[in-house]
Amino acid sequence: MEQLAEKRCVVCSMPIEAEYSRSETCGNNLCRSKTRAIEKVTPISYYHSSKSAQSGPPDSLSAVIRNYKYHCDHKEKNMWAGIFARLVIGWLNNQNPDDIPDLIIANPTYSEKEAEIGHTERVLTAAAREDSDQLYHFDTNEPRLLLKVGLTKKLSSCKNQTERDEVSETLKPLLKITDKSSIEGKRILVYDDIATQLKTMNIVAEFLKNEGGAKSVTGLVLARTLW
Repeated sequence: MEQLAEKRCVVCSMPIEAEYSRSETCGNNLCRSKTRAIEKVTPISYYHSSKSAQSGPPDSLSAVIRNYKYHCDHKEKNMWAGIFARLVIGWLNNQNPDDIPDLIIANPTYSEKEAEIGHTERVLTAAAREDSDQLYHFDTNEPRLLLKVGLTKKLSSCKNQTERDEVSETLKPLLKITDKSSIEGKRILVYDDIATQLKTMNIVAEFLKNEGGAKSVTGLVLARTLW
């Protein structure tokens, strides 16, 4: 895992390399947007998505996350979910008590098999077990408070930015809140494994605010893609 850059975007933690730069945000248009719904997204580490990283060692963060999401069997998924959960708990334990969210939910994963738990939801279920003192409020009940009720194309398979934007927009009608009263007025932290341009996370935040009445929405990810 890789330590975050000392000089980084205050919204998405992308490294800001130019020492002379006075900007507090990176070149991502969303980070600079005044209408952005997601306040900020904090990564625990960085994620290298270049071809060299894709073919890197099997114990690299990128390889581990891909394996967890797409290739693990049930037993191995639970093992990695437990490891990722401890990273989440460790991050929460290091936060100012005043900054602890009222509710932590998963960026929802759609599953064609009703009984199969998504990879983001699995991590939060494990985190709730690790939180023996019940210091944090994880959304682990079924049905979850935020659901994705249909399948979208993987952003990683998109060929260009226009295609990624189109795929992101298809997420909006597939989101569903099961209990608005549990979200209304809450400071919510959305957990996901990877953040790239924050588009999906921003759509989720916008939905939670507009449809659920959330007071604020921030994000936590295992890794922030460098681009």
